[in-house]
Amino acid sequence: MIIRNAAISPGHSRDVQFLKGRITRIAAELQPEAGEDIVDAGHRVLLPGLHDHHMHFLAYAASLGSVDCSHAALQERDALADHLASRLPKPGDRLRATGYHEGDEPLIDRHWLDKISDTVAIRVQHRTGRLWIYNSAALSALGLDSSANATRSLPEGVERDEQGQLTGRFYHVDDWLRQLSPRSLPDIELASYTLASYGVTGFTDAGPDNDNDSRLLLKTAQQDGQLLQRVLLMGQASLNFSDDDFMQLGACKIYLKESALPDFDELCKLIKIQHARNRPVAFHCVTLTELHVALAALGECGSHRGDRIEHASICDDDALAIIKALGITVVSQTNFIAERGDRYLATVAADEQRFLYRAKAFFEAGIPYAGSTDAPFGNANPWLCMQAAIQRTTPSGEILNAAEALSVEQALNLFADEPAKPGGAKRQLKVGEQADYCLLNADWASVSALATATIPQVCATWIAGELVYQSATLTV
Repeated sequence: MIIRNAAISPGHSRDVQFLKGRITRIAAELQPEAGEDIVDAGHRVLLPGLHDHHMHFLAYAASLGSVDCSHAALQERDALADHLASRLPKPGDRLRATGYHEGDEPLIDRHWLDKISDTVAIRVQHRTGRLWIYNSAALSALGLDSSANATRSLPEGVERDEQGQLTGRFYHVDDWLRQLSPRSLPDIELASYTLASYGVTGFTDAGPDNDNDSRLLLKTAQQDGQLLQRVLLMGQASLNFSDDDFMQLGACKIYLKESALPDFDELCKLIKIQHARNRPVAFHCVTLTELHVALAALGECGSHRGDRIEHASICDDDALAIIKALGITVVSQTNFIAERGDRYLATVAADEQRFLYRAKAFFEAGIPYAGSTDAPFGNANPWLCMQAAIQRTTPSGEILNAAEALSVEQALNLFADEPAKPGGAKRQLKVGEQADYCLLNADWASVSALATATIPQVCATWIAGELVYQSATLTV
C-alpha cells in the first residue's frame, strides 16, 4: 500500500509505502506496483500509532457494556438513583455500573441499591477501581445471602455492619469475587476497534493480577482477530512468557496501598527477585506515602532499566529528586485533571496542589515521562489526555497548576514512545519500522492548535500494515 501526500512533519508531505508490516519506501513521489492500493492522505498528518502506556483492557471492554456513573452531577444520591433506575434491565437480569464517586455524600451500600431494584442484580464500581458495591440480588448470585453470612469466614475487604451482616461493599477482592462468579468475557472486538478509532495501535495492560491465563486470553483474542493492538503485559510476579511481535512481557506490577503497606524487607526481596530475572518493577503510587515507600525500596535494592512509577498522582520535590537520581520512569495521567480536577481542588490541601499530576517538572528534570489514560478509570481517548497536559483545565474551567503545562510538541510525544521504553526515544516514520500509524483528519496547523482547539479526529489507523480503522472521510 502507498499513502500519498502524507504530512509527516510540518511543511513536508511524502508518499509512504509499506509491505509485510514494515515501511519500505518514503519519497516525494512513489510509483505503485501493479494492483497496489493507494490512499490519498490529502496532506493530512500521519503519525506513528499511539501506545497507551497504562490501561486495563478487559475492564475497559467491560465498561463499554456498563452504565457510566462518572458525571459529577451523579455524586448527588437522588440523581444517581434516577440514573440507575432509568437503565434497569428486566427482572432477573444484571446491571453493571462504573465510575461512581460519592463526592460529599455518604457511600452507598446494598440497602441503598435494593431501593432501586431487589430483582435486578446491581453491582457498582467505584471510580478508583478499589471498591465494588453489590445489592442483595447481586449478593444472592454470589451465594452470599444465607443466614450463615454472619459467621462465615470471608476475606479481609468484605465489609460487615455492626450486626455482622454484609454491607455489599467489597474492597480490593476482585480475584475472590471472580472465583464466586465465573468471568464472562466482555466485547473485546468493540473495545479494540474503539481504541483503533483513536489511533491506538498498542497498549500496556497494567493489571496487577494479570497471570498466564490473562496472557492466554489476550493472545487468543489477537489470534482470532478480535484484539487488534500490540500488548505489553504487566502483571504478577509469576507472569512469564516469551515475547513475540504482538505481545511482550512487561514489568511486575506492585500495587501499594497506604492503608496496608507490605513488609519492607519482603518488598525488597520481591524487587530483587524480579531484577534478577532481568524484569523491571512498576509501582502503583497515588499518595505521597506510597511514592516514598516505593522510592525507598528501589533505593535499597537499586533500580533496574525499565523500573516505573505508575500515576505519581502527587509528587513533591524530594521525590522528584530521588526519581531522577534512581533513573526511573514516570507514567501518569493528566486526563484526570480534566475529569476530576474540581474534586482535587476541593479536597487536596492548597499547599500540595502544585504537586498534583506534575508533568513539566519531570521533563525539566530529565526524567523519562510518558502518558496514559488508565482506562476505564479515565477516558480511553489519548487525545484528551494530550490536551489536558497542555491546558490543565478542570471541568469547571479552573486551571490546576499552570506551571506544569506541557507544550504541544511535548504532549504529542506522550504516546509516541516504544512500549517497553516509555519516556524514551520516540518512534519514527522511517524505512524498516513497523507499519503502525494513524492518519488524522487535520493538517499540522490544526494539530498545533491543540491547546485551544478541539482534539483532532483520526480518519485511519494501520497496524502491521493492515487498515484496521477507517472513517467516512477516507477513501481507499
